[in-house]
Formats: sequence, C-alpha cells, structure tokens
Amino acid sequence: MKKILIIAVLLFSSIAYGQEHFKFKGIEIDGTEIAMVKKLETKGYEAVSAGAGHFVLYGNFANYECSIVVFTTKKTNTPYCVIVSTKKKESWSSLKVDYKNLVEIYSQKYGKPGVSSKEFEYPFKEGDEDEEIAVRAGKCVYFTMWRTVKGTISITTSKNMNIDIVYTDTKNEKKMQEEQKQSALDDI
Repeated sequence: MKKILIIAVLLFSSIAYGQEHFKFKGIEIDGTEIAMVKKLETKGYEAVSAGAGHFVLYGNFANYECSIVVFTTKKTNTPYCVIVSTKKKESWSSLKVDYKNLVEIYSQKYGKPGVSSKEFEYPFKEGDEDEEIAVRAGKCVYFTMWRTVKGTISITTSKNMNIDIVYTDTKNEKKMQEEQKQSALDDI
C-alpha cells in the first residue's frame, strides 16, 4: 500500500509538473494563439495585427511603452515565444540606461543571470563616442539571459536602438521544432 501511495504521488507530481509552462504577465505561454491574445487583451494590451505564426499587440510593460509579439507554431498555433520590444531610443546613453534598469529588475526576480555579455566589435569600443553607430551596424551587443526549468528570458539591445525581452517556453519551443521537422519530412 505504501509503495502504491508513493508511486501515485510521484506520478501525480510529474504530471502536474509536466503541465506547467513558462509565464508572461502571469499567463502561461501555451494554449492557442487566440486564447493567449484574449488573455493579454484583458491585461490592457491592444491587438493590432496578425500574420502567419505571430500576433502583435501594443501596451505598457515594466513601465515601458512596447510592442509585444506572440509567436506560435505553424501547425497547431501553440504559443511558444513572446517578444517584448521597447520603443526606439534616440541615444546610446538612454538605451544603455534602460538595458541596465531592465537587467537589474529581472535579476531581482530571477537571480543572477546564466549568461551576460556586453561586447563591441572592432573597430568600435565603448567610450569612443560611436556607440550608437555600432549598435545600428550590429557591432554592439548587450545580452543577458536567465534559464529556468520552464523556459528562458533574454534581454538584448537591437540594431533598431531598442531593447528586446524574449520569453521562450521550453516545452512549446520543442513542439515548434518537432512541427518544423515533421513539415520538412513531409516535403521530402
């Protein structure tokens, strides 16, 4: 009887654990595209457009005016990734301050990041007064990432002089990869 109880508890906890997904704004990155968009709309985001495999919303996130793109698998329309993009900054100094502020906030919630990199590629370097040119040319990358069992979060500067915050659900990213692989196999 004791063995049956232990097995039942382990089975239940693995099933319950296996059903959890990474969350964005308290909403699991799972279900259907339409269901996730509806939940984000109830949080105050405005849906503005849709395309094959993604949906775009606008709103405020972490005190920044942002666009939010929900990416879905092509076959089942299952959300697997959410990208938050801040508005374009007019200067390197304001981009860097926002990046540092966001990394600090996320570090308070998720702890020390697993990966962090701040690099300028030759011929650029920080302090040469050409940082904005380097960013626009893709020669400057500030990147920080946190890994959890359920997914990853990364914060990075972009060529567009904005910051991207990427939430990726581990399970549904695998689902997306499996769907892509099957699609390729179906083509052969």
